[in-house]
Amino acid sequence: MGIISDQVEFSIDNFVNEFAGGARSNIFVWFPQIKDSKGDTIPNTKERMYLVKATNFPSTTVEEHVINYPGLDFKVGGKKTFEDWSITLYLDSKGKMRYELEEWMNGIHEVRDGKNVHHYFDNYKSDQTFLMLKNNGKFADPLLEIKLYGAWPKTIGSIALDYSSSEFAEFELTFSYQYHVIKEPVESPSETFDLESFLGSVTDKIKGLIGL
Repeated sequence: MGIISDQVEFSIDNFVNEFAGGARSNIFVWFPQIKDSKGDTIPNTKERMYLVKATNFPSTTVEEHVINYPGLDFKVGGKKTFEDWSITLYLDSKGKMRYELEEWMNGIHEVRDGKNVHHYFDNYKSDQTFLMLKNNGKFADPLLEIKLYGAWPKTIGSIALDYSSSEFAEFELTFSYQYHVIKEPVESPSETFDLESFLGSVTDKIKGLIGL
């Protein structure tokens, strides 16, 4: 049996000494790049970043091809595929972001006012950037930076409404995209924020957007 280290047993002391700490799943940021129905990118604002409730780091899959061989299945890699990316958003008090997303969909297939127009791909595709942050919360020094190329809104989910609920209204946005690339971070001092300040103000920001 192969030995992976000079340690002969598992102990809490070894764990404490060797484990450097894990990444936190609640420190992340999405920089929305939303288009209008004419294909123009809407200027980004900080408010959209605060409307994010939850998401996932996009997955990657390589298809498996099996070649039959006498007495053995020989497995080789095939095409790489990229799953849809979903993100849960709070509905802001003015309904602005929901409206913007619906307009973006109209830039794909416009069905209104007697129109039935399918627009070209360049009109509605938009690259999206998503960061998992280190504990210091700096944009310029992320743990992981991923960019989704040629993204467009595939589904804008329903909004659940309930007289008995006191929860914020929310909905799910699902992107289809061509492929993603995990990039080496590019340091830029102008793209940093103070994590303590961010966490201290996020509740007030969300309440203000929701209208509380």
